[in-house]
Amino acid sequence: MQSYIEIEGLEVEAKHGCLDFEKTTPQKFVFDCRFWGDFSLAMSSDSLDRALDYGEAAKIIADVTVNNSFNLIERLSKEVLGSLSKKYPYLDKIDLKVSKPMAPIDIPKKNVAYFTSLCSRPVYLGLGSSMGDKSSYIDFAVNALAKYGSVKKCSDKIVTKPYGGVAQNDFLNAVVLFNTFLNPSELLSAVNEIEAQAKRDRSVKWGDRTLDIDIISYDDIVMNTKRLTLPHVDFRNRAFVLYPLRQIAPDFVCPETGKSIQTLVAELENSAKTNGKCEIISNPSSDV
Repeated sequence: MQSYIEIEGLEVEAKHGCLDFEKTTPQKFVFDCRFWGDFSLAMSSDSLDRALDYGEAAKIIADVTVNNSFNLIERLSKEVLGSLSKKYPYLDKIDLKVSKPMAPIDIPKKNVAYFTSLCSRPVYLGLGSSMGDKSSYIDFAVNALAKYGSVKKCSDKIVTKPYGGVAQNDFLNAVVLFNTFLNPSELLSAVNEIEAQAKRDRSVKWGDRTLDIDIISYDDIVMNTKRLTLPHVDFRNRAFVLYPLRQIAPDFVCPETGKSIQTLVAELENSAKTNGKCEIISNPSSDV
């Protein structure tokens, strides 16, 4: 259920502006903020633990505003949104209006304001484990991701043969749809931290591992840097990615090639028939 909580007319005295007197003399700034997300658990439980604490959110806005001094309300807005998104990573969108009613303009006016929004971005992540309690490691990853965003969907877990010719054990794999405010580089650091928490050993490339988290795609971004390639450079050749991905995202389209998930699966299956290889031991159901 999509809904929002709104803070309207939050007034904070602070020193922001380009002119010298604005850097020494406080003036009033007014904030209107909407927090978009799924608050159905708060509705059903009537518990603050399941709700967004708007008193806490107001304090975050006030603290950022009072404890900094910027030339522009655009920069102030950026810093406020950054702090709010880190505190509430599970939100889908934050709308913000920053008003400066005392802005030094010689012509009579009611207000000067800046409007902006910060939206979470959809990401598909591949999860895998070939050591220890594999199912628990995947569950751990899903739970750990809550620190950085919101898991919207999770495929069935499937058993697959090792890929790449190095690992010896069968894998357990899944794909999740994850919404996050983090940019791609920040997300890569976050998933590497989760892998480290699961004691992932990177000494052998493509070897057996407690937990592997791959960024399959990040919204419609196509990029290639030393740290990260989007979409994942090899996901189109991996049945253990495409089958779970098709399960939770039947309308998925590769942002690089424009091919649908149905086409990608068909191409992989035709290739498997040709070379006689099949990595899937158990298939996910068609729906979640």
